[in-house]
Parts: sequence; structure tokens; C-alpha cells
Amino acid sequence: MIRKLMPWGIGAILTLLYAFALVRPIGDLTGLPQLGLPISATGWIWLPGAVIVPVLIYLGCLWFPRKREAEVRLWILAAGLGVVAVLQLEMELLAPISTFFA
Repeated sequence: MIRKLMPWGIGAILTLLYAFALVRPIGDLTGLPQLGLPISATGWIWLPGAVIVPVLIYLGCLWFPRKREAEVRLWILAAGLGVVAVLQLEMELLAPISTFFA
């Protein structure tokens, strides 16, 4: 029984980590315009991109190994989470939040 539930638990934890990776970009995307700060063209490119990238990687990690066993799917989900983390750090280095304001 535990061998069947363990992959589901690990998958749920990985999904929560993907959701956690979306909290700050969604907060930036919705919060900065509400503060009345003018957003530059660079900001309107990077802010939605920071939301779209984790979603696309997560969906790709679910779609790509769909006919493989559970262990392979979990490893691919974990690798995708690492890619999301690296891309978010690179986005912060390429376009710091101070460049988002006009």
C-alpha cells in the first residue's frame, strides 16, 4: 500500500514546490501596478514571462514522460523544478526588478 501512495505524496510535494515558485512572480505581476508604479516595456516582458516559464515547464514535465513508470516521472518533475529555479535566478540577474519601472 505504501509503495503505491509514496509516488503520489512525492508528486504532491513537487507540485507544491512548483506552486511556490509561482507565488513571487504572480505577486510582482499583480502588485506592482496596484502600487501605482509605472511599469516599463522591459517590465511588461519579464513579469509575465516569469509566470509563464514555470507553468510551461511543469506542463512539459507532466506531458513528456506520460507513458513511463512513476519513478521516471518524479525524477523528471524534480529536474524540471531545478530548471525553473535556475531560470528564475537568471531572470533576476538579467533584468533586476529596478529595471521594471519607467
